[in-house]
Amino acid sequence: MPNEYDREILEWTKWIKSHPGDINFPAYSLRGLAYNNKGEYDKAIADYNTIITMLIPELAEAYINRGIAYNNKGEYDRAIADYCQAMIIDPKNSRAYKDRGLAYRNKGEYDKAIADYTMAISFDPRDAWAYNDRGDAFKFKGENDKAEADYRTAKELGYKNYTREVS
Repeated sequence: MPNEYDREILEWTKWIKSHPGDINFPAYSLRGLAYNNKGEYDKAIADYNTIITMLIPELAEAYINRGIAYNNKGEYDRAIADYCQAMIIDPKNSRAYKDRGLAYRNKGEYDKAIADYTMAISFDPRDAWAYNDRGDAFKFKGENDKAEADYRTAKELGYKNYTREVS
């Protein structure tokens, strides 16, 4: 039985096929998101490649989304390269910094992750996720006081998954 993502993939695939020649980057982007959520990262990357190479190469969001798929595959350096490209296109894109921070954190490069989360927070001081994720990086570094302060701020800003305890 098809799940939600299978249905989305089918719908967007039909739309893409029925609109040949259209600049239909939202369809590729949304299908790529469904592939990513389904764990089919190579297919997601292929859709984002289509956007980048054939439709709108200056769309920062396409690089960010492809970076997410690379990050999910464990290809952190490729993810970081995509986030950097998104930052060139849109230097104040807080999501690009936040997502690059996650890739750095996944690589164990906590200082770089903290710097990126801090930059994301400077662009969007109400981003609870950025505070939470920076708290994680501080925790992994053993800077528990800073981690706890960020977790508290994340919770105050409405972060719903606040389950962190620093020990």
